[in-house]
Amino acid sequence: MQSRDYRDVMSGAALLVLGCAITIYSLFTYPIGSITRMGPGMFPAVLGGILGVLGCVIGIPAWFRSGEMPEIALRQLVIVLLSIGAFTILLEPFGVVPAVTALTVGAVLADDEVSVKGALILVAIMALTTVLLFQKLLGVPFQAFRWPL
Repeated sequence: MQSRDYRDVMSGAALLVLGCAITIYSLFTYPIGSITRMGPGMFPAVLGGILGVLGCVIGIPAWFRSGEMPEIALRQLVIVLLSIGAFTILLEPFGVVPAVTALTVGAVLADDEVSVKGALILVAIMALTTVLLFQKLLGVPFQAFRWPL
């Protein structure tokens, strides 16, 4: 048992840093405007501020409560990062369905409890949902399948 809940302390600190970075970037990059006439930087600045406040709400109470030190699952972290990389590499030359398939397979490989049948069902649902949502409903111009020449 540790003297602090480091899992929530680290999570709150990460949210605080991310929120501050978003707020600072939007304040120095985009015009903010005023409350009655908002500029393009107002919304990300406010959301970054809210994210930072939520990080404090999570992190400060955790500093005063006990908890266990979280274990870092290095294998799962590497597999998920590699699957995200595979998605970015496969998207342009092969299309969105193979890229989403690679991403989903990577996520399934990181979990020890998913069966092969469950993985195949998840891959099919994710690929179908991606095509229906982005291509059909939102009209995002991408190809579901593409073969590089």
